[in-house]
Amino acid sequence: MEKIKSTANFNNRRQIVELRISVPGHPEKRPKLISYRDLEIRGLTEKTSSRVTGGVYSYKREPASVREARLNLLDALMLEKEKEVAEVLGNPSHGITVQYIVEHWQRDHMPTLKIGKRSSVPGWQKLWVDLIGDMPVDKLDQFRINEITQVWKEEGLKNATLNARCVALSRVYSWAIKTHRYAKDWSNPFSNAEWFPTTPKVIFLTQEEIEKLIPALKESDTRDLHDAVVLALFTGCRSGELFSLRWKDVDLGIGVVRLMERKGGDNHAVNLGPQALQVLRNRSKFRVLGNDLVFINPRTQKAYGDLNESLKNALKKAGIEKPGFSWHCLRHTCASLLASDGFSLMEIANHLGHRSLNSVQCYAHLAKDHNQITAQALDKRLRLVNL
Repeated sequence: MEKIKSTANFNNRRQIVELRISVPGHPEKRPKLISYRDLEIRGLTEKTSSRVTGGVYSYKREPASVREARLNLLDALMLEKEKEVAEVLGNPSHGITVQYIVEHWQRDHMPTLKIGKRSSVPGWQKLWVDLIGDMPVDKLDQFRINEITQVWKEEGLKNATLNARCVALSRVYSWAIKTHRYAKDWSNPFSNAEWFPTTPKVIFLTQEEIEKLIPALKESDTRDLHDAVVLALFTGCRSGELFSLRWKDVDLGIGVVRLMERKGGDNHAVNLGPQALQVLRNRSKFRVLGNDLVFINPRTQKAYGDLNESLKNALKKAGIEKPGFSWHCLRHTCASLLASDGFSLMEIANHLGHRSLNSVQCYAHLAKDHNQITAQALDKRLRLVNL
């Protein structure tokens, strides 16, 4: 446990000497040490209240022996209180509750997230606070988590929803641990908790639906919608990557965009075909001075949060019914088109910037024809059987 730091403070309003204890990982504690009256009875001070101004004690016209005796008493009382606090708190994280770290995460970290990353998280975190808000963070374990999620499951919630609720609190723990904001010896209880299996729901547009959508995009009141959707379809990039794209990361000469602000933290370069490159060349002719963003929200002059609503309106106008369709489904569409054209999962993962094949396994059923291509290639290359 890290050392407790403490200072005596004369509280003139309450007529007491209090101890301000700073414990790593805890809100400040202010236990009472002794009252002014007790000091006067012990003969260790006279008219204490008149000697204290702004919490500072004045030692003027006071015998050194009295001052030394009072300081020795306060030192002894401070040491006693520090030991008492240490015994009560034990682990520095013991005094911090789930509600405390959730509130700090929402206040300090959530405003730094993009809008799409925090839309429903506070509501799910409130569910945890209502249930276990008073529980010390280091007392929450996988068994308690499993008890809670089992109750939710019996209420009929889907596995994806259960996992999302767990992630809402798990990310708070991860943030507190990573930043060492409170203590250094926590472990995330969700690491060993029960997670529920889910089948990825892949929603994408067919080529025919894309052709129907394009005219509706051009007629949209959102002027950037057409270009943004077209680039998303050709590059497969996420909305955050697209709307944070800057001209300094676009090479119109060789037809490459470098996606810098990616989900995994790494960078990824995407080659552009003639159509996507033409879209960017057209946009490059009308740049905003002093603003390097490729897509600029005209209302805020900053990056878009997302254009989900505008996209949904365009789909509706085009007569395309896709329940649950979101901007991320454009990334699915890009991948599904590549899979249907016979590209391997490795090639699809490379185009989308995935670091492993696990993320593109959901497109495996669309890439079934690729096995036929490879089989025919081997058959053509090798003539080993006389038919």
